[in-house]
Amino acid sequence: MKCPHCEYKAGLNYDTKEYYGEEGDFYRLSNEVKMQRDNDSYYGNKYSTNTVYGCPKCNKLFMD
Repeated sequence: MKCPHCEYKAGLNYDTKEYYGEEGDFYRLSNEVKMQRDNDSYYGNKYSTNTVYGCPKCNKLFMD
C-alpha cells in the first residue's frame, strides 16, 4: 500500500515473504469502522463504503 500524501510504502513482499517499510505498517481503524456515503447509483447499492487508513510517516488519514 502507498500513502497518497507522502508516497510512503509498506506491506508484504510476496516474493521474499518479508515486510517492507521503515516506519512499520499502516494503521487501520477497526474492521467495523468505515467511511460511508449515499450512493446515487442505478445498480441498487444504497451506500458505498471504504476503509480508513493512517500513515505512520506523515500521520494523515486516507481511504484505499
